[in-house]
Amino acid sequence: MKFNMLPEEKQVSFSQADYCLKTRLIAAQEISWGVIVDGYLSNAALVGDMYAASIYFDHSRLIRDGETVITPPVEVVRKYRGFTLLRSCCGRDHYVIVSVYGGGSCGKPED
Repeated sequence: MKFNMLPEEKQVSFSQADYCLKTRLIAAQEISWGVIVDGYLSNAALVGDMYAASIYFDHSRLIRDGETVITPPVEVVRKYRGFTLLRSCCGRDHYVIVSVYGGGSCGKPED
């Protein structure tokens, strides 16, 4: 029984996915967002007014890279170069979405 439903040419290996994520994380960190970014979100999925995602470079250093988090309620502040800056509704926290769950090439969000 074969479980892989994608044609072989559309399958992404872990090393390709890792490279893509690293590339997007570096690009997002090179942008001057004008605020302290509390974390970079990968595979972000919108759930109501919050996101479930894997977080990287947690500013507080309490959460390890790749751990799953749920943001507090957030709003979009700015979209730039395929990334989205979020601000918590209380205004204290900022996150950058580097990829969305089910996104296209490298999970890149649509602008």
